[in-house]
Amino acid sequence: MLTPADGDNDAALHGVLTALSRTLTSIGDAWSLLLLREAFLGNQTFDSLQKALGIPRQTLQQRLTRLCASQILQRVPYQERPRRYRYQLTADGRALHVFALAIWRWQTRWYSDNRALPAELMHDDCGRRFFPDFRCRNCGDIIQWTDVAADGPAKASKFRRPSGRNPRWIGNTKNRAALPAALLSPGTYILGDQWSCLIIAASFFGVCHFDRFVDTLTISTNILSTRLAALQEAGMFMAPAYDPVRRVFDYRQTEKCRSFLPVLVSLLEWGRTRRGSEAGAQARLRHTACGAPLAITASCNACDLALGPTSVQFRHHKKV
Repeated sequence: MLTPADGDNDAALHGVLTALSRTLTSIGDAWSLLLLREAFLGNQTFDSLQKALGIPRQTLQQRLTRLCASQILQRVPYQERPRRYRYQLTADGRALHVFALAIWRWQTRWYSDNRALPAELMHDDCGRRFFPDFRCRNCGDIIQWTDVAADGPAKASKFRRPSGRNPRWIGNTKNRAALPAALLSPGTYILGDQWSCLIIAASFFGVCHFDRFVDTLTISTNILSTRLAALQEAGMFMAPAYDPVRRVFDYRQTEKCRSFLPVLVSLLEWGRTRRGSEAGAQARLRHTACGAPLAITASCNACDLALGPTSVQFRHHKKV
């Protein structure tokens, strides 16, 4: 469980949830995450993105426009007649490379048959195949989920999700038959759903009872019920166990859920450094092993050197 660095668990919890929610809102929904994945894989034109994802053209245009407005992608002309553009990662977009590596590591660990992801990563600096490790930039130690604490804002205010239209939830089994295949890739309906990410984040602070989730997240009971059922089906939570003393059901994390921490930490770090007061300034994580504010970095497990946004090559699955 994440411990509050200053002893105020509510301030730390609500600060992290607010920062995470604002960061996720800044990035977008499941389609936006898939477009970021394709951008890191080198797909940059409208037609190549549409072909790779099977995304409706109007939806694609809307998401690209939003990512450009958020300064995560930028339009760069590559043809004059007719005028065509590439959609390239900006400095803010490239700064999401630790998040992209964390997603790849989590998905490849738990979904070995996901052929939409690169099969292997190669490190340019050492020329070897690798898996990313996630380390504290200050001390260099690999980050363990038990060694992270959170500093909340000076004044704790109850968490509220940013207002705005909620996108259709793709984790609902009834919706899946009508969805493009890309949205059904393993893990996408977890990563692309803000409520699911917030529930997982709250669970790292020891929130495990249904009523406590409702109170902490100000989430409706029907939304919470469907998300918890989907997260249990996905193997993120164990089957709820009844506590006869407190008369509540406990939703406990699995190892799969705990291994999701680098994804959340890298998102919070990006929000803090790239979005400032609008996102990450609501909370600051601390590495208890060295006592320093936590800045996460990805390193090559073959040579231990830090991984930059341009130092990784991808090898795809062989076609069958």
